Amino acid sequence: AIDVGDGISGASVNTTTTDLAGNPRFIDGPDTTNAINTATIDLGAYEQQGVLYVDDDVVGGDGLSWANAYTDLQDALDAASNDQEIRIAEGTYLPSLERIGGDSRSVSFTLDKDLLIFGGYQNGGTDYDPETYLTILSGDIGTPADNTDNAYRPVTVDDGDDSTFHNILIDGLTITAGFADNNDGNDNHFGGGLLSRENLTLNQVSLTNNSALVGGAGFLSFGTYHITDCTFVSNTSSGFNGGGAIYLASNASLTLENSRFTDNQTSESNGDGGAIRATASATLTASNCLFQDNFAQDNGGGIFNQAIHPPVFNNCQFIVNSADGGGGIYNELSSPSLTNFSFQGNSASSRGGGILNSVSSPSLNNCSFKGNSASSSGGGIYNFSSSPSITNCSFQGNGANLGGGIFHNSTSSPSLTNCILWN
Repeated sequence: AIDVGDGISGASVNTTTTDLAGNPRFIDGPDTTNAINTATIDLGAYEQQGVLYVDDDVVGGDGLSWANAYTDLQDALDAASNDQEIRIAEGTYLPSLERIGGDSRSVSFTLDKDLLIFGGYQNGGTDYDPETYLTILSGDIGTPADNTDNAYRPVTVDDGDDSTFHNILIDGLTITAGFADNNDGNDNHFGGGLLSRENLTLNQVSLTNNSALVGGAGFLSFGTYHITDCTFVSNTSSGFNGGGAIYLASNASLTLENSRFTDNQTSESNGDGGAIRATASATLTASNCLFQDNFAQDNGGGIFNQAIHPPVFNNCQFIVNSADGGGGIYNELSSPSLTNFSFQGNSASSRGGGILNSVSSPSLNNCSFKGNSASSSGGGIYNFSSSPSITNCSFQGNGANLGGGIFHNSTSSPSLTNCILWN
């Protein structure tokens, strides 16, 4: 039973101050000066943790109410116990905790325990609407509009122990202005918005205008990730590993739902994955997502899949993405399943305006390729040593020097069933 026990009654019958997990039992006390204490505790072995509040528009206090909220998110993170909920009011919050002593740009909000973090509250907590009451975690700690002195990333989700995983929810926040450009042997070149090595759920989160050598908005490794109703806008990877918005590292699992990736890019000549680069042994699932106006200097304007577990994509749109190869998607040693897809207006300066398959055999069902183009070969699809299965798909108005709709080399054996190719 939650909060139905007396804190201290009579002859101090409840004197144990922590539960079996080491969390405090007395969420609102105790007041040891009174014979009968007003504090409440749980009757079980574990205490349900209360809510901590953050609002930069108040004087500041103990964080236990909106009126006495912390003004600095880091104070709430330091005070939080496992399974704590933190609510943050509108405003812009800058990290202050140095992850590397003496390096002022290493400051980051560090999430290293099980947490529930919610933004989008009006100052004072009287209303909740993340789209109206913007709650911003910003890396712009130095000269405004000069990103060279920004924090490497505003958010780090990592307790330093890769053998166990915490479960963290971030909801209703904007993460912006990280600049992870320092390849110094630490992790200061990964994830301009956030770096995570835990289990992380993002809901109603916007990652915008972040930059990193690897993973412009986010570098996701090891853990299990769920991203729902999120936006990734104008993020950049400036290193050869790419991932303009997300770099999905080995052994990580990512599920995307109802999310939008627009105007993300790789700026280095060998950078792959304008929006997402997924690498060896990663797992990627996406449904009801939009990839639009993303750009890769090398391969995969929207997504670059490289030797990952077979991805599963449903009801997604790839519109006006571009790359040297695979304007929409580039598959290398990867065989995704694509259902109810639309590829429209994507382009490649060499091959595969919509999709380029290299040693891959994807399954395509109920997909539409319209107005995609490639300067060389395969305006809709280019196959190299690949044998895709294509069913109930249409190809209209795609263009290339060779194979406006589909091009395959001599070692490819695509299978087309009930498909239409027309101008």
